[in-house]
Amino acid sequence: MPLTVKAAPGISTAGYITETWNDNLSHSSKTAEERAAAVISASGSFSQRFSLTRDTALISGGAVGVETCPRYDGLDTLSATVHLEIRQKFGLGALAPVLSLKAEAGAATFRATSSAR
Repeated sequence: MPLTVKAAPGISTAGYITETWNDNLSHSSKTAEERAAAVISASGSFSQRFSLTRDTALISGGAVGVETCPRYDGLDTLSATVHLEIRQKFGLGALAPVLSLKAEAGAATFRATSSAR
């Protein structure tokens, strides 16, 4: 389900919340009662474009995400990324070639235990 997020002018945002039922979460041969569970995910991202010249732009942004499995005590994940990109457009119009250089850094943390709730 996409979310509408209000932001300052010039900033693009996106947000999502999903719930997924997984019949074989552990990818094992255990009984269905021991391996099926719902997984809930939420994520959000933003980016902002700064014009440096008529044909050059600097784009910065980031994203965060969280995933949890309420049935099990572990399997929770938290992630974050940031990016910086410079784009050079050669010509006018939607089909003009673009050279893009992007640097991105990210981190993720999780905890995994095997006990069920």
